Amino acid sequence: MSFLRDRNVLITGATGGLGKEMVKQFLAEGSNLILTDLDEKTLSGLINSLNESGKAKVIFHFTSDLSSREGCEKVFTIIKDKKLSIDVLVNNAGVASIGTFISTPENLWELQYAVNLLAPVRLTKLFLSEMTKTNSGHIVNICSVASFVPAVGLSTYASTKHGLRAFGEALHDELKDTKIKVTNLYPFFTKTPMMDSPQFGFKEKKLIPDFIMSTPEDVIRDLISGIKSDELHVFPGLISRTTEFINRFIPDGIKFFIQYLK
Repeated sequence: MSFLRDRNVLITGATGGLGKEMVKQFLAEGSNLILTDLDEKTLSGLINSLNESGKAKVIFHFTSDLSSREGCEKVFTIIKDKKLSIDVLVNNAGVASIGTFISTPENLWELQYAVNLLAPVRLTKLFLSEMTKTNSGHIVNICSVASFVPAVGLSTYASTKHGLRAFGEALHDELKDTKIKVTNLYPFFTKTPMMDSPQFGFKEKKLIPDFIMSTPEDVIRDLISGIKSDELHVFPGLISRTTEFINRFIPDGIKFFIQYLK
């Protein structure tokens, strides 16, 4: 998708660290935004801040719980009832925890599979049916470097992102003879609230040094560029690209590094 001006862009998880930056940068591109998230108060706060700044291209916003099939169908139904088409679907909503699988509460790892993997698949199924009618559209999956590096403490999160990566890759190949594009984004650790996700099973809290973390601004800037260039794989920043490259040849080295971060 070479340009984003006047395109209808649906962003899930719009109030998260990456979500808010997406809102900012897609608006700067002249896109028309449809925003959804779980919490009404947080979402309304975001909209109010945009209104105060004069950013008026948010078509509408609403809440939905993407951890359920009904929540995903609600997103599709609301947009269809408004007689709107989606040019870009950004599967951004995500949750995480850090810790050994055996020590992670069942409700938390089940939630990660529901939000990180099942929700993007369900939403894609719903909106792809509409995109195929016009033979146009772009599906964006927020994956992670963790989809390549399933380190200790990330068994659930990494496996959800690994599944999403594979889904995006396979979908890309299925759609190669159409004008519908797919982009997978693979950020490294990024300075967002997700870095404060709950931890389980460790004697000491795992901390990621600030100097190796990406910023949302840099991550989303590279994502926007990748969407415009119809890139399937987007590795934002030097550390993300380097991590993926090293992992091809010395996968245990990256896992060791992540495991022993303090």
